[in-house]
Amino acid sequence: MQLGDLPEAPPVEILDAPATLDDLAALLGIALPDPLPTNPAQLKTLEDELRNKLKLEAPLAVQARPEHAGFFPLNKFSAVPLLIKAARGAFSEAPGDDVRKRVMVVPRCHVTRLSVVSDPDGRRVDAVFTERGRVAVAPDAKVIIALGTVESTRLALLSFGETAGSGPISWRICART
Repeated sequence: MQLGDLPEAPPVEILDAPATLDDLAALLGIALPDPLPTNPAQLKTLEDELRNKLKLEAPLAVQARPEHAGFFPLNKFSAVPLLIKAARGAFSEAPGDDVRKRVMVVPRCHVTRLSVVSDPDGRRVDAVFTERGRVAVAPDAKVIIALGTVESTRLALLSFGETAGSGPISWRICART
């Protein structure tokens, strides 16, 4: 199967409007060429290349085929059921009060960067920047980066810099097969 024949990558599919070149470059975390080509054929080629690169991102979950009915749970490799259960529990603990919720799920929201500040105890994340704006983080909150391997690395390096693995804030990328 040709790469161009594959369906669009999920981040492209969930955009509210058709993806622009800027949108595609932002999802990949890269800069567009400067200057942009002016020829429509070259622009189309650039757009196709960006869309195909997004299709190469490794999935966060896979669906397994059971050996026989009822033997193997199809959601074994997916964190979504656990995440939904945690979000429902947080709503039950603080109905209608988003400030008191321990876990919130924000769909269709791409995290672009974490804001890191220094305080007396070291460095900490004080805000999460998304395509839809800034979200403040409480001083005692924990920020968990649980994206695909490439996207987690991109976000950590962009937010914490090359020295992310040293000092009070450290991060680790874990992948399971």
